[in-house]
Amino acid sequence: MSPMTPSAKADKIERLSRDIQDMQEEARRISYELSAVRNRTENGWEWEVTFYGKKVHIRADDFLRLAQVKENASSRELFKELVAWKIRSLSI
Repeated sequence: MSPMTPSAKADKIERLSRDIQDMQEEARRISYELSAVRNRTENGWEWEVTFYGKKVHIRADDFLRLAQVKENASSRELFKELVAWKIRSLSI
């Protein structure tokens, strides 16, 4: 493998810098377009999630049922799947 020329290094660093800026912009945008509030209800916990202006409710029971079916999935993956499923159901 031949060493990189100074201009190739500069181009690579510039691309990396743009990629990082894009990730920062995406993180900033997501933080404004996603919010979650946890509430105590008569039947346990519930999360009120607002995503791009669409509000859905995720109950702890829903989460635990899905966790039993998908034992190897992380909590984060399960929560994202539930939110996505509920938002899709609003669009139908």
